[in-house]
Amino acid sequence: ISLSSTKCTYSGKTKTPSVRVVDYNKDTLIKDADYTVTYSEGRKDIGEYSVEVNFIGKYSGSEKLSFSILPGKTSEITATQSTSVVKLKWSEVKGANGYRIYRYDSKTAEYEQIASVKNTTEYRVTKLKAGTSYKFAVQAYYKDGNGKVYFSDSKKAIATATEPAVPTVSLKLSGKTAIISWDKCTGADGYQVYYSTSEDGKYKKLKSTSSLSLRKTGLKSGKKYYFKVRAYKKTSSGTVFGEFSKVQSVKMK
Repeated sequence: ISLSSTKCTYSGKTKTPSVRVVDYNKDTLIKDADYTVTYSEGRKDIGEYSVEVNFIGKYSGSEKLSFSILPGKTSEITATQSTSVVKLKWSEVKGANGYRIYRYDSKTAEYEQIASVKNTTEYRVTKLKAGTSYKFAVQAYYKDGNGKVYFSDSKKAIATATEPAVPTVSLKLSGKTAIISWDKCTGADGYQVYYSTSEDGKYKKLKSTSSLSLRKTGLKSGKKYYFKVRAYKKTSSGTVFGEFSKVQSVKMK
């Protein structure tokens, strides 16, 4: 005896999972000819419900099965970050009255709960390391009047990273070449160097590099050049950029 589903997702509508019965000869029995089915009342709200199967005709006996209506799975999670904070936001789950937030622990290879929230669909994870990759997950839950908690069947996860630190940039000239260098930002996968001939004007990307210095050649006499650098961290869900450094300038004679 089996149900088409023992875990249903809450939708506000009545759930009636179908029953399938097979005898010892592997013949499928016929409902209302070989057995009857009685469902417990309700079956709309989150909770646990029963299904009673009573055999008739040439079969005898009865069996009681059960199924649960659970909150849905979080369908979307977004993350915004700084060097030490990741702010998670997710879509509201029908029927849920709270959410558990988890962080992946690479040592145990498991998601561990770090918080539980109600009446909100966002959470700030603080005191994180700059330029570091993290994985977070959110699971909806519902707590009934008797204190029993029902969790969504699975967790929705997102991979992200904190912003790398802001690099400290220095400049020097060698003929008509500007040599831009900066300090290493822990956890950064690379750096982007931008330049402009106007401090408040439009900056062009000179290059992306994994090194700690870069050269801009072909500088023109009498012009002033402005440079800024930012670090970035790659994740499976996209690239996270740090803030730009202070603008450094050099004027050609």
